[in-house]
Amino acid sequence: MQSETKKLGSTGIARLTIVEAVLHKDTEFFGKMDPYFKIFFRNFEMTSKINYQGGKSPKWNETFQIHVKNKQEVIRFEVYDEEKNRDDIMVGERELKMENFIDEAHKNKWFTLFYKGKPKGEIHIKCDFMGM
Repeated sequence: MQSETKKLGSTGIARLTIVEAVLHKDTEFFGKMDPYFKIFFRNFEMTSKINYQGGKSPKWNETFQIHVKNKQEVIRFEVYDEEKNRDDIMVGERELKMENFIDEAHKNKWFTLFYKGKPKGEIHIKCDFMGM
């Protein structure tokens, strides 16, 4: 008898590298934005370094490793502009199922970011998935 994880066929480790973004929403009147991103997966929250003066074309090249139990699990990406004297401003967000990263065709792809339901940029994500 197969275990539940074997039936899913996707259990393993995903190494997600958030490479860069192209943002259409500019939250600054003067100067450039200081973008960073957050990843939400299950009960975990991971935050990148701030790309100071990254503007609308930030580059991060940060890698996060997560244990995937099911290819239907949802991962959420949020991009913010860091602010000194007020709350940080959301630039865009995207929810995706892990199956988007497990499939060979999606291991190096751009995904559209949305803000209030409208496209506000793209985020470039690479994934190395090591199944168990």
